[in-house]
Amino acid sequence: DAIENGIATIISVFTFDGVNVKCIINKADVKSSPSINEDNYNPIGMTNLNDAFGSVIAQMNKELSDINEETRSSIIIAVMTDGIENTSRSFSIRDTNQMVTKCQEKNWAFVFLGANIDAFSTGAKYGFNTNNTLQYAASGTGLNSSLISASRSVNSMKADINSGSTVYASYQSSGFTEDERTSSMGGE
Repeated sequence: DAIENGIATIISVFTFDGVNVKCIINKADVKSSPSINEDNYNPIGMTNLNDAFGSVIAQMNKELSDINEETRSSIIIAVMTDGIENTSRSFSIRDTNQMVTKCQEKNWAFVFLGANIDAFSTGAKYGFNTNNTLQYAASGTGLNSSLISASRSVNSMKADINSGSTVYASYQSSGFTEDERTSSMGGE
């Protein structure tokens, strides 16, 4: 999409492992960013989801504080987890919900993907819109389908927001389809 539509797309990728929140790709152009692989991503079975949310949002707010909101490009945070919050120490779900709400008021968009949990209930606790929440099967097929769907949704949101749409209007037009929801659960 970045090449096709000429919209610059800069990404950062953070991992969280129950103890740490670590940036493995930092502000890289999506066209030349490194791949995510076993060398830089290795799940260990713990989920400090609140701390990941809170620290990433706080870091982004700090980095963006000097950039005028009117001239700033769209900001979209996609969260993918295969488990329920179980080890956060710094941020509560209430803290992160308030942060997400404030960020959405600044026209930041959010996408939530979850496996092995009720993604809709969990996403709602964080303040995520159900249109941009996706439950996926913890399988190769479910993961692949959810990433394809998330890519489509994020590209649509990015185009909407960059053309002046509010994040709330974009959630309506770029949300996950029923076919994407079925496919992400391993269905045809």
